Amino acid sequence: MPLITRPPAAPDRDTINVRLDLDLKESLRLYAEFLGSTRDYVIGSAVRRVVDRDKEFLAWREARGGPSPTPTDTAPRTSSAARPTTVDKRREGPASTPAKEPSRG
Repeated sequence: MPLITRPPAAPDRDTINVRLDLDLKESLRLYAEFLGSTRDYVIGSAVRRVVDRDKEFLAWREARGGPSPTPTDTAPRTSSAARPTTVDKRREGPASTPAKEPSRG
């Protein structure tokens, strides 16, 4: 038995481009900072929340034979263990604001 458990398998991911109003872009940046997370996480969580809770959409998707979410897709995301606690600036993309370095002098 290993002393350190294996990490969970990373979900398949894809990249999309999104155009947002400037005020919404700033709110997204601030909310990700507030969570200590990434913009990717905030957007994914918001879309997941809407998709999982919209009963009319779920019925529509079911009626057209769309894919049903897997149990891990619908699991609640409220525990702090489910949220990343660090900001990975590499994932933020070129639109992120670089952190200011403290002045030395």
